[in-house]
Amino acid sequence: MRIRPFNSISMNNTPGRQYQRIILLSHMRAYSSLIGHILGSHPHIDGYYEMHLSYSRAADLDKQLRLYMQSEAPKPGSIYFFDKLLHDDYVLDTRILEGSDYRILMSIRSPEYSLKSIIHLFQAKQTDELYADPAQATDYYIRRLKSLATFSKKNPGRYFYFDAELIKTDSQNLLRALTQNGGQRAISANMTDNPSLNPIWAG
Repeated sequence: MRIRPFNSISMNNTPGRQYQRIILLSHMRAYSSLIGHILGSHPHIDGYYEMHLSYSRAADLDKQLRLYMQSEAPKPGSIYFFDKLLHDDYVLDTRILEGSDYRILMSIRSPEYSLKSIIHLFQAKQTDELYADPAQATDYYIRRLKSLATFSKKNPGRYFYFDAELIKTDSQNLLRALTQNGGQRAISANMTDNPSLNPIWAG
């Protein structure tokens, strides 16, 4: 199955339709909130925030839908649900997505700015926060990148990677890569001008 761009999806507004998933794998302070809000503004996509769920069983997909609907009303034309996994406490087993039209995105921000942002965020809180300590923040970042590397090795060809900074420095090309019609060829064309866009397609 080839992972297709968002706006190449055919609509299905029938009651009880089967929702598909978009999962962002990243880490704290990697512009994931901005990415979630941008994707969540798409008329076919519901969800924009971190739901703090694992996806290791098929029942977890139903749980995501159920929890989301407790506080949000799905868009009339939505067919995708978005979530992001930023911590090792929450895992994704791609086997539960097999047979569906899913997207897995992976994004990493450079360590210097990620760590500065994490530490600043947690030091500004009034409570005693673990990641306000530079050593603990660094440990989180290293462990998270190791986990993402492990996922990438176990799931070759099942995700689309992009540098997190692109959402700020080259958003036009990044969003075109995510949404443009034309599939693999269109995104590969963008790579000619910007090698930091690295699409990997399921075979």
